[in-house]
This record gives sequence, structure tokens and C-alpha cells, in this order.
Amino acid sequence: MYITYYLRVLFLGFALFGVQSSLFAIDSPKKDWRIEESLSTKFFYDTNIYNTDVGPFGNQKAFGVVVAPSFKALGKLYDIGLSFGYTPAFTAYSAYNEQNYVNQLFTAEEKFKAFDFNWELNQSLGWVSGLHSLPFYTTDAGVAYTPGLTGPNVQPRANQLNWSESFKVEKKWDKYLLEFVGNGTYTDFRTYHDNGATTGYINLTDRYDVNAGSNIGYKLYQDVYAVLGYRVGHQWQGINSSSSNEQYTNDYQRVVAGLRGDLFDKKLTFDFLCGPDFRHFSGNVYSNASVPAFTRYQTFLWYNGSATLNPTKTDAFSVILNRRIQMASSGAGVYEASTGTAKYVRKLPGYLSVEGGLSFENRHYLQGTATLIQNYTLYSPFVGLNYQPKGNLSYRLGYAYNSVQADNPKPAGSVIAPQEFSQSIISFEANYKF
Repeated sequence: MYITYYLRVLFLGFALFGVQSSLFAIDSPKKDWRIEESLSTKFFYDTNIYNTDVGPFGNQKAFGVVVAPSFKALGKLYDIGLSFGYTPAFTAYSAYNEQNYVNQLFTAEEKFKAFDFNWELNQSLGWVSGLHSLPFYTTDAGVAYTPGLTGPNVQPRANQLNWSESFKVEKKWDKYLLEFVGNGTYTDFRTYHDNGATTGYINLTDRYDVNAGSNIGYKLYQDVYAVLGYRVGHQWQGINSSSSNEQYTNDYQRVVAGLRGDLFDKKLTFDFLCGPDFRHFSGNVYSNASVPAFTRYQTFLWYNGSATLNPTKTDAFSVILNRRIQMASSGAGVYEASTGTAKYVRKLPGYLSVEGGLSFENRHYLQGTATLIQNYTLYSPFVGLNYQPKGNLSYRLGYAYNSVQADNPKPAGSVIAPQEFSQSIISFEANYKF
């Protein structure tokens, strides 16, 4: 409990600092500030807007458009570098107008030097005005089922508030590195909550995750550091009232080690940490005599890393990997999430560039209940063609394919689990910088 209260106070303090900075910025001289404005317009065609291949919502297709103006103010106040942004994104569909939504994103960033340390603070607030309730999912035979995946583009359309914050306090001297780091996320879903345990409807439940700790590093070669760190954190999950008050709130400690830096004149950059993640689940976890009891004390492998390689002036490779314990947004669940993206970009003559890659997400649910999906993987290959001439306009033509494979019992007479689906999204985007 003391850890939880400590982390809440810590992040509240940094949040108040961000608000205070924004208020003081009003008195800063105008010459220290600049405004950046842009407008993005994207047209797309989605072959499966509900992310299901079965039932009345299966493979529903629609054209859509996203219009997103962006405003950012950058400047300094008493040697504090400040940045404040606002981006409202309006999404509309040619059919299924009830799926239209607006995502308003507010961001803030503060950078400064104090007590011989470099300080960096980031805050973001996202407010989505869209779906008040999600679909009731049924199979072709009319049998209700609970999706194991709320979908790459269904859940983001729901009414919700998303808050995130991070900080890093860093000092380098001689061959040593010292950092104090932390981050927190909070999601408040504002959708209809079904209390009758109605199969086929997803109750979205609130959740948050906060952690803080420190890193120490030693320079091995040029700008390459060996890093060792420790984190302490807390995850909270709201109660899904249609699932017997089941929840998976937990405290955790994490030991991390890895490498960070760059080589070959910065042609190769990398940052990778991994280590054991020790969890104590204190919530009302699932228990049933017919399946193995859920273990309250568990240890997992955690990792987070990225790397970029620019072997030539025209070629760029990038890789991002992450593995973590995630509270299920549908409540009454917790899963081990493994995600990754590999991407290649090639510059062509005449302001053109092409890109291609693959993203994946694997979710392994930790509960032993037979009614919940145990394991599924989302594969997302993508390609794109970019045109960026000299000036303020740029264009992108893109294609992405999503496919979910699930290890879950299949209904009688069905060759797929109802949670499996495929989806294609074709898009054309134009961006203008004022």
C-alpha cells in the first residue's frame, strides 16, 4: 500500500509541475516562442470495421476519412525548454455513422538542467468522444460469444480518457551514467456497463499502471553503456461487474540489465533492457476447482528495446520489441503481451521512398478459465509509398493487412474460432505544414 501511495504522490507532483510551467509560460517573451501548425487528411477503405468474420457484424466494409489539424507551441522559460501540443483527430465513416469519433490529444514536455542533472518530463492526455457502447457479438448461428480481442480499431473508438506521464533525470560523468526514471498510464473508459453478464458484450474497465526506479551505467566502448536498473510499480484493474468481481490488481518489482548506445558514427543505435518481473496479485483472482488455481506470486520475463541501422544514405532498418504484463481492458483478465515491429525504408530518386514491414502482437492470458481465450496472435504486414517534394506538402499511399490466429475452442461446425478475423486497410494521406 505504501508503494502505491508513494507512486501516486510522485506522479501528481510532476503533473502539477507541468501545469505550473504552462501557466508561467504566458509571461515569457514572444521572441522565445514559435508555433508549428500542420494539417493531415487521410482517406481509407476498411474491409472489417468490427474486427470479426462471423455474425451480423462480420466483414462489414466502409470508406472513411480522418482530418487532424495539429498545433504546437515551443519555447523557453527561465532556461526551461517547453513544448505544448494539441491535435484533434476527426474520424468519419461513409456507412455506420454511429462509429464516428473524435480523439483530442493534448501533450506537454519540459526539459531543463538543475543540480547538475538533465531533467525531462512528458505528459499527454487523450479524450475520445465516440461509442457509448460496443457491439454484441454473435456467431453465424446466433450464438453469443465474447471476443478475445476488442480489435485494432474497435476499442479506440469507445468513449475514454487516456493519461500518461513519464520523467527521466540523468547525469553522465567520466564513464558513468545515473538515471532516475518513471512512467504512468491511466485509462478511464466511459462506456455502457452491462451488469447482467450478457455474453457477447464487452465491459470495458478502467486500469492504471505506475512505476519508478533508477539505472546505473558504465561506458564500455565509445558511446556504448552497460546498464543495470531496478523498478517498483503497481497495476490496478477495475471490476467487471458481469464477471463475479474478478480482478488482477498487483504490485511488482523488476530488475533490468542491457545495453544502450550507438556505433559506426551513429549508423547503428540501440537501447535494450530485459530482466525478471516479480508479481504479487492482490486482487480477487479467478479460482475454480475444475482448473489449476491462479498463483498469486509469479515471475515473468520483461523486455523493451529498439534498434535502428542506416547502412547507407538511402536505406534504414528499425526494430522495436516489448514484452510486459497487461491488464485486460475487458476486465476479469490479465495477459502476457509480446509486441514487435520490423520496418525497412528505402529512399528513391525524385522525392520518393518505399517502406515495408511486419508488426505482431501475441497475448497469452494467465487465467485457467476455459471460457476465456488462452492465446492469440495478431500479424500485421504493411507497405507504403511516400512522396515528399520540397515544400510543405507530403503524401503517403499505404496498405496494411491484419490477421488474428487464436488458440480457442471452435464452435460446432465452424473451422475458425470466433475471435479470429482478417482485415485489409488501404489509405491515402496528405500532410501540409503551415
